[in-house]
Amino acid sequence: MEKSTALNTDRYHDVMANFLLKTSLPSYDEALNNLPATFYVTQRKLPYTLALGHPRMIDLLNRSRADKPRARFLKEDRANIGLIAGKLEHSRFPGQVSAVPEGTVIFAGQPIALVSGPIAMTQLFEVVFEHAFDEPMTWVYLAMKMREEVGPDIFLSDFSLRRAGSQERAVEASKYLYIGGCDDTSNMEAAFLYEIPSVGTMAHYLVKIFMAIVTAVLEKKLEIPDSWYDKEGNLKHGQRLCFEYWLDAHPNGTVCLVDTIDLKLGMIHVIEAALSSPSRKKALKAVRIDSGDLVKGVIFTRKILDANGLKEVKIILTGDLNAEKIREIKEGLKQYIESDKKVDDILKTMGIMGVALGTKGVAEIEQVAGVIFKLTEFWGVPTLKLSGTKGKETLPGVLQIWRCENKEGKYILDITGLANEPSPKGGEIVKATPLIQPFWHQGMFPELKTPQELKEFFEEQKKRFIVPLPEYAITRIKLSDELISLKKRLQKEYLETSASSKIQMIDWPEGL
Repeated sequence: MEKSTALNTDRYHDVMANFLLKTSLPSYDEALNNLPATFYVTQRKLPYTLALGHPRMIDLLNRSRADKPRARFLKEDRANIGLIAGKLEHSRFPGQVSAVPEGTVIFAGQPIALVSGPIAMTQLFEVVFEHAFDEPMTWVYLAMKMREEVGPDIFLSDFSLRRAGSQERAVEASKYLYIGGCDDTSNMEAAFLYEIPSVGTMAHYLVKIFMAIVTAVLEKKLEIPDSWYDKEGNLKHGQRLCFEYWLDAHPNGTVCLVDTIDLKLGMIHVIEAALSSPSRKKALKAVRIDSGDLVKGVIFTRKILDANGLKEVKIILTGDLNAEKIREIKEGLKQYIESDKKVDDILKTMGIMGVALGTKGVAEIEQVAGVIFKLTEFWGVPTLKLSGTKGKETLPGVLQIWRCENKEGKYILDITGLANEPSPKGGEIVKATPLIQPFWHQGMFPELKTPQELKEFFEEQKKRFIVPLPEYAITRIKLSDELISLKKRLQKEYLETSASSKIQMIDWPEGL
């Protein structure tokens, strides 16, 4: 049975809905609960990202009808909020949604979607929209940042599966990490569902298995194969045996994980294994380093490979990497390259062919999109929220984003304004495209894009921004003059008080 999302609410949403359903305005014919409201959805924590989460939004909205157990739960609530139970039992989301098309580049504070409908029931869906957009836009941003750091020629792999917390979350994370810049994924379910190339090497415990095998054979005094001895007649180390068997099993090319015991020891053993036969040398395409000081590890690995005639063998880096860590690695490696040597790509120069985004892509995330759902118009009247915390104030009115182009078709400016304003024009602007378009009404919505189509769409957009996205986010985002004027007028109105002169005022505390 499909699970209902009717209780995907904070308690205050239900209490608010119940209040609006039983409260009437004197001298007005319309019930308060049916008066029209518009909320806008935005994210305020990421300087730029892609508008993503539309499939989640559709799924959550289509499952918003309350089943009988949930309706009964509401009716039995101690605060007597059963009025909303009947509404949720017999109808799904009552409003309509306009949204920025999925995969569109957006910037902090810009509206992602406008949600309109009767106030009582529409406000119930705040968490639905926050849950729809927050994780997808965060995941894609993390991959975008990693791709910016590693450059276009280094393979970027999604290794996030084991840290995602659940299979469902892992599959979604892999999808959005791929859209944002990853080339492939270790998640086989995501590879199957979304036709993403799959990738994977070996686990540390494979080395431990062979270490144990050697010990067990010696303790049990079993016959030892001749291939387990080197040319000098010495029994090979278990790690070397592991690599030899692994290379023999993958003659067309493979990667060996070299830091299970110690990176220096691992490199000695993988080189011995590779040089023990022409086929093994041909099979070794790269070594993977997953721990330790990665700057020193890369330098040592590159030098020892080159010194032993394995200059074509590449390096893959994993181990809690993110964009910041890649930046640190690049800065560290610069110190070890000859100053008179021209280096366009530090990672390629050191023979690094790939890096992976794992734990830092889904679990240990320092920055999320911070999606919010705020009332922007009620009963035809624009409204806003003021805040003592910078950045938490909201925008008033029914909004629109205009992406402005110059005569070369480059994006030169983003203007957030009111939907009823005329299209911006003049100066360098020769075209302005409204980004917020009708999206969802009564269960109808446009065809969604595949991950491959979204990835291609993102690449096409990147080429059209007149400056790189980080710079565009700082210098090319503005509000229209009309929206600024409306915001100032409302701020003034809101701050005027009708408080009685009998109120004893005190000064705001200073120096605390």
